[in-house]
Amino acid sequence: MPKDPNIVPLRPDRIDCMRDTDFYPRALEILEIIRLVCQQAMQKSLPALSRTSRVFRDPALDVLWRHLRSLRNLVKCMPDGLWDFLDDDKVSLLRPIAAADWDRFLFYNSRVKSFHFDTRMLGTGTLSYPVLAGYTSISESDDLHHIRLFLGPRLTDLDLKSLDTAQQMSVLPIIAAACPNLENIDIDTSLYDGPLGNVYALVMGLTRPQTLSLPGLDSTTLYHLAGESQLTSLTLAYQGAIGSLPSTIPDERLFPSLEWLSITATEMAGVTSVVPLMRNSPLDWLTIDLPSKSTATTVAACSAALSSSCAVALSTLETLALTSRWTDAELGPAGPEPYTIRKAHLLPLLAFENLRSIRLEMPHMGLDDAALADMVALLLGSSGRGATME
Repeated sequence: MPKDPNIVPLRPDRIDCMRDTDFYPRALEILEIIRLVCQQAMQKSLPALSRTSRVFRDPALDVLWRHLRSLRNLVKCMPDGLWDFLDDDKVSLLRPIAAADWDRFLFYNSRVKSFHFDTRMLGTGTLSYPVLAGYTSISESDDLHHIRLFLGPRLTDLDLKSLDTAQQMSVLPIIAAACPNLENIDIDTSLYDGPLGNVYALVMGLTRPQTLSLPGLDSTTLYHLAGESQLTSLTLAYQGAIGSLPSTIPDERLFPSLEWLSITATEMAGVTSVVPLMRNSPLDWLTIDLPSKSTATTVAACSAALSSSCAVALSTLETLALTSRWTDAELGPAGPEPYTIRKAHLLPLLAFENLRSIRLEMPHMGLDDAALADMVALLLGSSGRGATME
């Protein structure tokens, strides 16, 4: 019986658990195929797959350990008696860490690409061995005391939530210096009422930003960021105006690749001072969270500012959302005075010739029926483009 040309004898160095056959498919010579098989496997079957043969061991373990929800499993790779596991998912170091204690940890640690780090897991003691700075993504939600352990040149994604102390903020400038390849950053400082100089220092130190979600930036930092040609997505939350900008800014330095923009502002100045910087941006998606207690006049002012400032986006913007959120205290027992959005308030937005969707979401806002009919007719008018209003 002729042999199948796609089946070749197993080489001695590849024999592991495949002892029941003397042949294996040529496809197993191709590492990319092995990786695809492991990526499609169910998470719970990866441990068994990694023990099937040496061919599958490393690719299966790479997938199994790639994304971790916490450090617990890595810590458990270290010798018994080194850590004391406390209540509430905390651990405490019982003795100094010896070099040999890291062997098994390092075997798996090199496979980890991202994880969520909650420092409440770490009790007393200090990690001093520089083996943790190899991750590409970190999501952290508590104190930043230990985050320096995980900083390194491979880090590309960073998600820091609920920063509310000056001590936490002081780590930010260190991050930019330690992680030159950061691309995607989400920093939430909504609970912090101090100066944001450390946020500005972090942004100024970035060399290849692509997606940023940040508190409001001052004029100097925003102007610096405008020249980053890789930046495609930007979310900003402003408490006021950004301050004065250079009187003349070359168009080529104004967010030339920005496609996704979200602005939250407590004052209209936060919108009107930022939007002109987007005149050279090929925006596809734009959302503006207007100040609370916004009225029809606010909507009209925002519409006019957008249409007069976003020159390139007039032909690229497809989705626009104008929203406003009021707190219970601002609403009061009787609620805000109802107001009506009329066609004249939104008419400037029709300058965006590629617009497909407009969403308006504000408390006690009404749309005049006749104005709504006129708007729909205009949106679906002579250009023949489809559009939606919410």
